[in-house]
Amino acid sequence: MFEWYKKSHVCYVYLSDFEPLPVQLSEKERRALVDTRLRSCRWFTRGWTLQELVAPRKLEFYDRDWNFVGGREDLEQTLFEITGIDGDVLHDSSGLASTPIGRRMSWAVGRKTTRVEDRAYSLLGIFNINMPLLYGEGTQAFFRLQQEIASQSNDLSLFAWQCKPVEDEEPSMFSGVFAESPDLFWPCSTIKRHGDFAVSQEFAITNRGLRINGESLSVDNSSTRQFLLGLDCVRTVPEEEDDTSVKAHPDTPWLDEDNKDEGATKWVAIRLREVGNTFVRYMPATIATASNRSEWSPVMQDKPFGERDRHDQVYIQTFMRPDEILRVGSLVNTGVVLVYNEYLSKHLNKQWGLPSDPEIDQGEERRVFTFPTNLVDSFTCVHVVQIRSFSFAIVCKLQWTGSKFELRIGTFKSAAILPHRGSNPATPEKKRQELLAVKDRLLVSCSDRSGHLDQEKMRTTVEDTNPHGSYYIGIRAKPLRRLEKNPLGAVFTWRENYYHVEITSLYPKLARREGIRRHRSFVLGKETSAAAPEGRDA
Repeated sequence: MFEWYKKSHVCYVYLSDFEPLPVQLSEKERRALVDTRLRSCRWFTRGWTLQELVAPRKLEFYDRDWNFVGGREDLEQTLFEITGIDGDVLHDSSGLASTPIGRRMSWAVGRKTTRVEDRAYSLLGIFNINMPLLYGEGTQAFFRLQQEIASQSNDLSLFAWQCKPVEDEEPSMFSGVFAESPDLFWPCSTIKRHGDFAVSQEFAITNRGLRINGESLSVDNSSTRQFLLGLDCVRTVPEEEDDTSVKAHPDTPWLDEDNKDEGATKWVAIRLREVGNTFVRYMPATIATASNRSEWSPVMQDKPFGERDRHDQVYIQTFMRPDEILRVGSLVNTGVVLVYNEYLSKHLNKQWGLPSDPEIDQGEERRVFTFPTNLVDSFTCVHVVQIRSFSFAIVCKLQWTGSKFELRIGTFKSAAILPHRGSNPATPEKKRQELLAVKDRLLVSCSDRSGHLDQEKMRTTVEDTNPHGSYYIGIRAKPLRRLEKNPLGAVFTWRENYYHVEITSLYPKLARREGIRRHRSFVLGKETSAAAPEGRDA
């Protein structure tokens, strides 16, 4: 359709809700009345009329009685204020190619279509995209449109969208790098792209997400593994708005002409956060801004992602389903805490962990060991401990059930679960390989038909036979957010949102009486009758 309009000699716009103008008006009065009535016409709120406004070489407007209202060139300033479309594009649609993608998207903000798919399909001509129309796919159509645009352009303003704050609603912390709707491009009408295309970043869409060079990222907060992706473009930010959090314009999706020059022109970037081996957009209701791009330099530390080189390719998820957002959000500020009883901590000779060594609460005489998830999906940690000369491993996994995480725990003799019989890997890369080997063994021996760990197949006790006498070491999980019980007295404080695991030593007779040789542990607050009590010290 865009090409049809573009090749037409003249296009007529019939405004059914534009009342005929009174006779005998001065030119000034007529222009003022036309300006007022045009702003209330529904034609400017419809999705498909955007291409009708931009594509034709000549466009004429008529009222409901087919009286001539004016031509596009006569109403250019009014049309700009109504739609946000630049005058040079209204003059000649060939200027679309040089208009930043984010700014073109902003023209579709607030427009309505009967079918949700048409929000995307009505923009095909604006971006010179050809793709099949699949009615029934819903909002997936707009994701497909963005994928097609990204496959043909390296204009990073495609990612300059921003969620609008909703009153009395907590904003989402995570999202994919693609927008859910054209309406999220409300702040992009003043975007200007860098004129030197030599500095533009190369990126590509893959089955793992958006692939981009690691050196394109800047460190935002190294302690929480937050990063910035500069978008190689600037936009006008009103002076009253904070540099790092641009809020929604209260009435319109673009800045009007009166406010356009009141703010400062800022470079823009989006926040990213590492989740496992990919990145997601972080705090999508905000945009990071800077007066100078050098404020985001140096772009990286030498090794920002563990042992990976700064020039490695990184992957950003393109979109996230609601359940994926919930899952990642559930990993924020959480992890696993292992609490050893006094006897075990007193005779603890060596300890180390996977994927990294645990944090140790030195104030508790090495009784408390913490493994934060660091937003690692399907988080699995291994704590390898040597009590006197006996070495064993505790494996903990946070397993997603569709609405929440559940803790799976098991005990193993070190030689049975670890490829290198309990020796501490020397480098993070070797630790990663060791953890992968542990996961492989768990999948083979302890998983159900769906590949999830089955708690019934995981032992929660291990027997230590030594010259001092045999005894059992048992583990049990405490319910999430259970804070009322304090196993170590007033000094130790339970970590809220962390999964706590108690490790105890038990006499054989007590172990047999309680039936803990192969018992089930607590799982997210559901205590079984065979839970192991803490016996007196062996």
